[in-house]
Amino acid sequence: ALTPPPPAAPQLAGNPVEDYRRARDAYIQDDFATALALFDAFLNRYPGTELAPNAQFWKAQSHFKIDQYDEAIRQFAHFREAYPGQTTRIPMALHQEAVALANLGRVDEARRIFQKLIDEYPMDPAADGARERLRELDQR
Repeated sequence: ALTPPPPAAPQLAGNPVEDYRRARDAYIQDDFATALALFDAFLNRYPGTELAPNAQFWKAQSHFKIDQYDEAIRQFAHFREAYPGQTTRIPMALHQEAVALANLGRVDEARRIFQKLIDEYPMDPAADGARERLRELDQR
């Protein structure tokens, strides 16, 4: 059997704002395969731009949305490490990373990340979600 050729790399417009918008639009339309390809291309072409942290977050979230939890965990962790203090999305990244861990049955790790979120960002709305998720895990 012939192996199909890999999908062509998405063509970027050459404008970071436009290219980010295209990737984000694909995400909003639940076209996560296209969104992933575009966010990857964006991060390769514009790694130091002010939109790079957002692109990395939505790349991780795209993996999460298609149940690629192992890769989502890696990408959310990369987001937190690569962009500390540069974004307000760190608490949500922690939350999603912990949910992905819980979905994989890695409950102790999920609890630890939820608790880290609560300890470090107690007033963030994501901490409220973490508290609720911890209560649910404790009832299992």
